Amino acid sequence: MLEDILSICREDLHLFLEAGIMLTERQRDAEAEKLITSAKILAPDSIVPDLCFGHFAMQRMQFSAAICVLNRVLKKEPEHPLAMAMVGLCLAFSPQTQKVGREMLESVQEKTDDRDVLRMCEMASAWIKTDNRFKKSKSILIPGSEK
Repeated sequence: MLEDILSICREDLHLFLEAGIMLTERQRDAEAEKLITSAKILAPDSIVPDLCFGHFAMQRMQFSAAICVLNRVLKKEPEHPLAMAMVGLCLAFSPQTQKVGREMLESVQEKTDDRDVLRMCEMASAWIKTDNRFKKSKSILIPGSEK
C-alpha cells in the first residue's frame, strides 16, 4: 500500500518541484524547502531537486550553498549546462572568483544549444560587464569578500 502511494507521488514529482519553485518566488521559503526536500526523498538519484535547491539558495543570495548543491549535479553530469551556468553566475558575485565565473558562463555559451540557458548566460554576462558593483575590490553582495 505504501509503495503504491510512493509510486503515485513519484509520477507527479515535477509537480512538487514546480510548486516549490513557485513558492520560492513568493518568498514562502519554508514551504518551498519542504516540497523540494520531498521530491529529493522520492527521487534521490535525480539531479532536478538539486537544481531546484541551487535556484532556491541563489534567490536567497546564499551563493556558497548554491555552489555546493550545484557541484553535486556536476559530479553526476559534468557538462550539465544549467548547473554550469548557475555556478558561473554564483562565482561572478565575488571579486576573487569573478574571472572564473565569467569563463564558465562563456564556456556554457559555446557548448549549449539550449535557448533558455543561452539567454541566462547572455543576461548574466551583460549584467557583470555593466554593473559597477562587480568592478569594486570589495563585493557589496558577499560580506567579507575582498580582492
